[in-house]
This record gives sequence, structure tokens and C-alpha cells, in this order.
Amino acid sequence: MEIIKRNRAATIERIVNALEQVLAQDGLEGLYVSVSKVLVYRYFGSIDGLLEYYVRLGRVVPNPPPDWLKQIQPAHP
Repeated sequence: MEIIKRNRAATIERIVNALEQVLAQDGLEGLYVSVSKVLVYRYFGSIDGLLEYYVRLGRVVPNPPPDWLKQIQPAHP
């Protein structure tokens, strides 16, 4: 049996890149439908945790809708 070694940093990067693509195409509504909740919860604790991580990275979706940032709430106030 072959043991598969996971690369946590690479997985997080793939998740963040996928998040950015979903947000750019479908906004927050698409996020709640398109993501693998198992991976999000494993790496970020929740969808809000993923969004908070994304914002802390300083990455921004090009041309966000006017209320987009108002919809994001921090995972930890």
C-alpha cells in the first residue's frame, strides 16, 4: 500500500485560488454552493475562516460588487 504524502501549503494555495475564481465569477452566492466543505473545514474551520484567511492575504477579487465587502464578517470579532 502506497502512502500518499499531503502538501498542506499546496492544498491551501489551491483552495485559495479556487475561492478567488468562484468569487470572481459568482460572488459569495457561488461560494456557498461550489466549495468542498470537508476541505474548507479541515483547513480553515469554516467558510468564514476561509474568507478571513483570503482577506488577510491581501488578495482582492477584481471588480467586486458594491456590497461584496459588506457581506464578509470576520470569523473572530
